[in-house]
Amino acid sequence: DTGKHGVRDGLGGFEPRFTINVTIASREQAYKVLDAVAGMMRTTLLWAGGLISFVQDRPKASTRLFNQTNVINGEFSYAGTALAARHTVCTVTWNNPAKNYDRDTIMVEDREGIKRYGYNELDIAAYGCTSYGQAYRAALYALYTERLETDTVRFSIGLDNVDMLPGEIIKIADPKLTEAAHGGRLFTVSAGGGTMDRPFAFSPGVTYTMTAVTASGDMVIRELVNPGVTTNAFTLVDDFDADMPLIGGLFVIESDEITHRLFRVISITENQGTAEVQALEYNAEKF
Repeated sequence: DTGKHGVRDGLGGFEPRFTINVTIASREQAYKVLDAVAGMMRTTLLWAGGLISFVQDRPKASTRLFNQTNVINGEFSYAGTALAARHTVCTVTWNNPAKNYDRDTIMVEDREGIKRYGYNELDIAAYGCTSYGQAYRAALYALYTERLETDTVRFSIGLDNVDMLPGEIIKIADPKLTEAAHGGRLFTVSAGGGTMDRPFAFSPGVTYTMTAVTASGDMVIRELVNPGVTTNAFTLVDDFDADMPLIGGLFVIESDEITHRLFRVISITENQGTAEVQALEYNAEKF
């Protein structure tokens, strides 16, 4: 829970990351109230299976892999956010205890964003916020999200991944972006290595890691022995644990020279045996 850790309050002290001070003086729909409370913690509500779940935008690891082998037609479609949606100045309305909890505003500028996109102001209201520091952090979060997360992706999948939920972080290895296939499926697997469904060109002197999906659905990362040649065989520096990847399981290879992009799932729409996934670029630097 990110709300339990003390952060600087902007006034020389420390405070919880999130607090809420609000009086609900009128009748409202329960979902609307919950959505407002969750929103001040960078959290959205998810209604699924007759239950309400909470999904928070916070630092977390990717939980699924996608490459050309588990996406219909191997196609990923990208789009960028409109320049008008990339705000560089944010004015936050909050309740200032030094002014008898009357509404007050603070303005925060993203200097790097202004250099790139010019002066583009955003107005937000920090629900239940009575902390200067929290209001300031809300502004930074809004500005950094719009500057650092500018791409969206759409792709279609089979029903094997329809249990995926909005808010999950996924890793995409798109050969069109890396100009070569750095992901695929495992042809054979043992504790110390195996073979891939395609050859991979190992450059001498480069450190490579493999991310693979295990039998339980978890993701495991292992450093690879670099043979310095093109081969479909791989050897691990450290063996897999008992929960090993399966034959036919997904993998991607990365190095300092090859990194694959992370996205946060926004929606999954089922359609006659397939599902369309929409996801937004994920960049943990904003935190």
